[in-house]
Amino acid sequence: MLRAAGRDLEVVDALLGLDESYYTIGDNSHGPQFVDEALALLDDSAPSRHLAVALTRRGLHLYRLSQTRSAIPWLERGRDMAEAVGDFENVSRAASALGCCWHLLGERDTGLQLVREGLQVALDHGAEDSAARVYQALAALTWLDLDLVEGHELLEDAARYTAERDLHGHLMCVLASEITMKLDLGRWDEALAEAMDLLYVRNTGRASRIEPLVAIALLGARRGDRDDVWAYLDEARDYIRLSQTLGYQSFIAVARGEAHLLAGDVESVRGEVLPWYEEAVRLEDTEVLSDLAMVLWRAGVIASPPDGLRAPDLLSMVGRYREASTIWSQAGAPYRAAWALLDSPDEVDLREARALFDRLGARVLVERTEGRLREIGAKVPRGARASTRANVGGLTDREIEVLELLDEGLRNTDIAARLQLSEKTVGHHVSAILTKLGVSSRLEAVRRARDLTAVG
Repeated sequence: MLRAAGRDLEVVDALLGLDESYYTIGDNSHGPQFVDEALALLDDSAPSRHLAVALTRRGLHLYRLSQTRSAIPWLERGRDMAEAVGDFENVSRAASALGCCWHLLGERDTGLQLVREGLQVALDHGAEDSAARVYQALAALTWLDLDLVEGHELLEDAARYTAERDLHGHLMCVLASEITMKLDLGRWDEALAEAMDLLYVRNTGRASRIEPLVAIALLGARRGDRDDVWAYLDEARDYIRLSQTLGYQSFIAVARGEAHLLAGDVESVRGEVLPWYEEAVRLEDTEVLSDLAMVLWRAGVIASPPDGLRAPDLLSMVGRYREASTIWSQAGAPYRAAWALLDSPDEVDLREARALFDRLGARVLVERTEGRLREIGAKVPRGARASTRANVGGLTDREIEVLELLDEGLRNTDIAARLQLSEKTVGHHVSAILTKLGVSSRLEAVRRARDLTAVG
């Protein structure tokens, strides 16, 4: 006789609902208990949607706790049972999580294929909630593969998908992830404006407030123009206290570590980052390990590279700074490329780092790079660019980059290749430049910019 019938199934529904609700608000402290209770009630039951969901949720909890290998059999059982009962929402979710697991274990092609299969299942069967989640997972894996441009395009796809279907909660999370992506892409003014909009205009919920809070704080720390950096970082830390996931905890630890590093507070870097680094090493969580390691290495807290570092971070830690910077540049991450050069003792590298930081408006790092140049007895260049940037017709930093390449006579295709953007995106930037400068051609835009003493 089946135990899971009637009243038992109502209880299972309630337990799984509680698990999802707590996860939505960022509290993972109760979820495993709810899922285990549901599984106990379903222990002797025949294949069903309830059991497929419970098995998948058990695997998801293990994955979030960085117990990647242990998660795989649960996710496989959940996916197989979901396929057997025609629960395509759960097939998609389990396949996506499986793909993330295999990707983090080094099977990148297998992992990406599984995640893409999960997305296709969701799109084919109208599983909108799952499709929204899988879009974000795929963007995250693309970032880990150091293709930030494709990652951003996937987030744009996710934003359109969720907005068209009024999936408000998912849309807010996608917009939050876009802010972090734009921070890495060097589109800082856009990231800041969107972070402020998400926090104070849309007044979004707790889960999607974390990334905009961190973005505002980091930009303030890098630019040296905010007194409330720690208020933002403290609020973000408060939101993830109950997450019990290394992903969230390390995200905040890295941000706080960078802020301490920029302020020259090495002991605080050690205190706030080292425990999470040691946990990442113990759990072999390569998703978060590199960022934690680089903050500690730059603070002088660790000296040797751990296993599992991303290629550019490993190159930096073994003294191959230029190669590391090149990889980050090709990935579309100018700030990381600049800091890889700042790690170098070479004057040419330091001068290039200074120019990159200046273009981004990272004044704190400009000053630090100038200090490094003085230490090696090099002449410090004058910094006119940062003071003249605002004179260029209200153009964003990215639009100025496009304008400078127009001045070199490059076509949109060439500009797209140089800046790691799509040709369509470059076209949008060119149109915006023409509008802001009040001109009708690319040549006129260059001439107008020269008149404003920004380029040329």
